[in-house]
Amino acid sequence: MISMTILGLLGCGFSSKELPGSLSELRVEVDLDQSTERREGIDAPFDFRQVSAVIRNAKGTLIENEAIGIRVNGLPLRFRVSTGNYGEHHPWYSLDDEGLASIESEPDLRFTLLWSDGTEHEIGVIRAPGTITLDHFTLPERLQPGEETTISWRDLPAEGELLLYRNTSYRDEFGNWVLMPGSGNDPEALRKKIGPGFLRGRSGSLRISRAFLADRGNQKTCGVGVEIAITTRGAVSSAFHRASYLTAKRKVSLATEIEGTPNARGD
Repeated sequence: MISMTILGLLGCGFSSKELPGSLSELRVEVDLDQSTERREGIDAPFDFRQVSAVIRNAKGTLIENEAIGIRVNGLPLRFRVSTGNYGEHHPWYSLDDEGLASIESEPDLRFTLLWSDGTEHEIGVIRAPGTITLDHFTLPERLQPGEETTISWRDLPAEGELLLYRNTSYRDEFGNWVLMPGSGNDPEALRKKIGPGFLRGRSGSLRISRAFLADRGNQKTCGVGVEIAITTRGAVSSAFHRASYLTAKRKVSLATEIEGTPNARGD
């Protein structure tokens, strides 16, 4: 199954096997994602790492042609094609587990494209984001009802964005609790720049108020979710379409639950 991250990356249009006449008509989109997630009621964190890419023509249509290849630090990304619910093809490239392990300690990642005539062209170089782990953050896993709390961070290597949202639940028509996970789409979600930057240090904290944690009508607040992401962007060679990009993101997610409220485990 393709992750939601990949589905969002690929879009939903039909692909084309036709190659553009020049590199300037190629839109190369490269994403590096690494995340660590603290989940409710589970001791071991969930770790995810991926290097993926797609190639589009100037109109944005995905190109499905094995004559084009992509490499990172000399390692080839595997060409894959997934099929959607309506028969559409989603061609994409990804680095296998062995390749991921081999570049784990390399700070600079150089991407190149192999054109149909066998020539190799530099896409660009991107520096991996500074490493952040669960140990950089302090936030209780279980919160007390009616009490505010605080998330704090220390010694962050670079500027990041903190996203804070509420998880809620409500009773359906049968009296069962239905969990509604929050997200950054919630208009009440909070965003804050943290880490080293203008008038900011590497360490700091954010108070999560009682008002933010309070219930909303029949929706009971059962916890908060926190995501912290550090993102870097690399410059893409001018030989490719101007919409091309190189992006690397390092993310940490922290889940919490409020004592005595329904949660994802059905307690």
